[in-house]
Amino acid sequence: MQHRHEFSIVAVILVFVAGSIVRSAEASHMYWASSIDGTPDSEILRANLDGSGVTLITDSANHKVRDVALDLVNGHIYYTNEDVVPAFGHDIIRRDLDGSNPVLLLTGMPDIPEGIALDVPNGHMYWASSIDGTPDSEILRANLDGSGVTLITDSANHKVRDVALDLVNGHIYYTNEDVVPAFGHDIIRRDLDGSNPVLLLTGMPDIPEGIAIVPEPSSIILAAFGVVALGTWRWRRKR
Repeated sequence: MQHRHEFSIVAVILVFVAGSIVRSAEASHMYWASSIDGTPDSEILRANLDGSGVTLITDSANHKVRDVALDLVNGHIYYTNEDVVPAFGHDIIRRDLDGSNPVLLLTGMPDIPEGIALDVPNGHMYWASSIDGTPDSEILRANLDGSGVTLITDSANHKVRDVALDLVNGHIYYTNEDVVPAFGHDIIRRDLDGSNPVLLLTGMPDIPEGIAIVPEPSSIILAAFGVVALGTWRWRRKR
């Protein structure tokens, strides 16, 4: 009976991964934040990948949605919300992909949250935060329910514009605007806990904004092969 139990673990892993891929393919949508011209308001919209079927997901009065990130495993959209008419502070909010079931994860934040990225397997979200009244910024991490806020790194005289995660190799990449023009703008990589900074590009004359990465395909293939190979070996060994 033990060999069946070991094999079922591998099957569950493969079904889970396949299910995530199917769900992502079924969605076939793009989501974006939109500032409503001439007002302090904004919206989140969705459309098919060919640009058809534009649908309003949610609107945000007196707030500017700065960035969005998708959790396709659990069917959620996360977004950072700047309070344009300073009164209540800034927010990070989660909704279902159709805009329903809003959950205020973090609210009343004194500093403006910018780019956001999700580490769903480990239950974390990362975001850039412009420190109010200063030329400085931070990158923070929290659990997906908003608890456990942790400082990952700070950036003096720079504004972190956006963040992107490489979950295969355990890295966070971010774009860095030099607010007090002296050294130019940067793109930096760190480990997910903020350690081991690597200055990938520096002294750039133009401000880097959004960033997205594609981890090395070989790493993904080897990781997937390793899971299957390990599970198969354990099943045969138990037999």
